[in-house]
Amino acid sequence: MKATNLIRIGMSAAVLAGFGCSKENDSAQNSPALAPAKSAVAGVLTFPAKDVIMTVNGEPVDRALVTGYANEKGFDLNDPTQLKIASEKVAELVAIAQAGRLDSYSSTPEYALDQLKIAASVYVRHLSSTPAFTDAEVQANFDAQIAATGGMQLNVQQIVVNQVLAAQTVQAALASGKAFSAVMTEMRGTPGVLEAKDLGWITVLSLPQALRAPTLALAPGGFTATPINLGEASYFHNVIETKALAAPNFADVKDGMRKAMEETRAERLIDKINAQSKVEVR
Repeated sequence: MKATNLIRIGMSAAVLAGFGCSKENDSAQNSPALAPAKSAVAGVLTFPAKDVIMTVNGEPVDRALVTGYANEKGFDLNDPTQLKIASEKVAELVAIAQAGRLDSYSSTPEYALDQLKIAASVYVRHLSSTPAFTDAEVQANFDAQIAATGGMQLNVQQIVVNQVLAAQTVQAALASGKAFSAVMTEMRGTPGVLEAKDLGWITVLSLPQALRAPTLALAPGGFTATPINLGEASYFHNVIETKALAAPNFADVKDGMRKAMEETRAERLIDKINAQSKVEVR
């Protein structure tokens, strides 16, 4: 399971605004039947209420939840009006969750699956952003990536095969002096050839780690005479030409790079969780 495959689920402002509000022109016939509010309903909050700011249908709500909501929205809790709004919104969320718990829909596999997705997504978000990467850490990663490019962009052609005979055919054709582009044309679509195409102008950062150094070491017009094996595939690269890399300004890419670092960290932690999980299919 990869972080990028998890479904991020949230309630839109429009959906939330539609709950807990009454409109004079609404009719009972057009409204869905809701489970009646009850006091002391089964708790929907997992955070224990130690500093109770309010109760919703008998369920105590900790002040920290209102504070967290207010911080997300940029509210000033010293302002009584904004504190009231934050409290009402949290109360609304609790009431909706309680209504859902009381509704028969909460006993369906669809509800259970959605709950599972939400819980997993929230935890992935936590994994990705905790602890927060500092600007210094992001800058260090930026500098390392620029250094890894060798300060160059490369115009690259690539042939990828997954059969020994195909690899031998490509290798022999290149050794005979045949142009890489001609070999690409001949091999494209033949058995054992997964790919034969121009990659265009790239930095080696777009390549798998094992391919970066060998490709960067090629001079313009140079090709990998011996295929680079990666998993079940073998790669041949040809560098047509190179040019100096125009590195972006750190300030322009800082936020995007921090996000990428968070996603990478989450993926690694998820892989670790999966590796430690014991799954028994019955």
